[in-house]
Amino acid sequence: MYQVFSFKNLIDMYHCNRYRKMMSVTRKKDHRRFERNIRVSEKESGQTLIDLLTSRFTYLTRKKWQDHIKTGRLLVNQGRSEQEIILRINDLITFFPDSRPEPEVNKTIEILYQDDDLILVNKPPNLPCHPGGIYLYNTLWGILKERYDEFYLVNRLDRETSGIIGVAKTRKAARFYFWEMKERRIEKEYLVLVEGVFPEKLSAKGWLAADGESPVYKKRLFLSDPSAFEEGDNGDRTRQFAHTEFTRQQVYNECYSLLACKPLTGKTHQIRATLHSLGFPVVGDKLYGIDPLIFIRFPSDTMTKEDWENLKMSHQALHCRRMVFPLSQGGNVCCEASLPDSWAPLIRAGSNFPISIEKSI
Repeated sequence: MYQVFSFKNLIDMYHCNRYRKMMSVTRKKDHRRFERNIRVSEKESGQTLIDLLTSRFTYLTRKKWQDHIKTGRLLVNQGRSEQEIILRINDLITFFPDSRPEPEVNKTIEILYQDDDLILVNKPPNLPCHPGGIYLYNTLWGILKERYDEFYLVNRLDRETSGIIGVAKTRKAARFYFWEMKERRIEKEYLVLVEGVFPEKLSAKGWLAADGESPVYKKRLFLSDPSAFEEGDNGDRTRQFAHTEFTRQQVYNECYSLLACKPLTGKTHQIRATLHSLGFPVVGDKLYGIDPLIFIRFPSDTMTKEDWENLKMSHQALHCRRMVFPLSQGGNVCCEASLPDSWAPLIRAGSNFPISIEKSI
């Protein structure tokens, strides 16, 4: 599970050094014991401790969080607490998770570009970006921590999504790139493989909302509305404006379509939820694929042979292929990342996209 921050949250972190606290790791002798620290945001202020934990960190049940509170593995402002305590903005919650082996991940990252301010990484599938849930060291953050004393992830990708991640090397650079991201001056293009024959071009504009019929809490659906506009939600938390442009690249055996996607907004699960609602689920997607219940069976290790055959790929076929970053000293760097080898069985030879880097001043 990944934690999502607003731009304002991120800027606040840099001004008050909160990012370091939230990503802090405490090693005890040779044991992989660590603590996780989070701060209560303005939106979360007024909730009880147990309600915040169960809504924000869904990888544990409410009963499990209650047990952790009772045994003192959860502290509020460095002291033991009750589950019904009312939280206030900037309260510090400390959690001491179980010390257990982390799942194996694909650690084969590739540095595509690097200068004094910026690193561009080609992240493989099956590698989380940030620590969360059962992952801490087996993350992109953990890998970079072994190489760099200071760094800040500018964008993020889901664990199973591959492609380009921007990494700022200093706080000054991080502020610059987070601002560029907020102002949408960083261009992104994805490649995605979907079930079915997709139209040649499609501009999907509308709303993302919770899928109330799904047993999976975080699953979203896309409601098409060509007249939708970004400010049209009027602060309605139940829906978010989303706009994605799709261009079909190739069709394979009249079964799959390779699409280029340009997200013009940056919402959680935007591409995957949009395609699922349009009737073209992403190949290999356990949540937004042809059978969303696979998402429930996967962590409990109850997937069947038929489940794996229906997925056709061990991870979702979504790849951040191209990004254009403004440079703080002027000009741009345009970077392209090749597809993972795992796509090869489903697409024709020669359709892979090579790595390409172009710098303009």
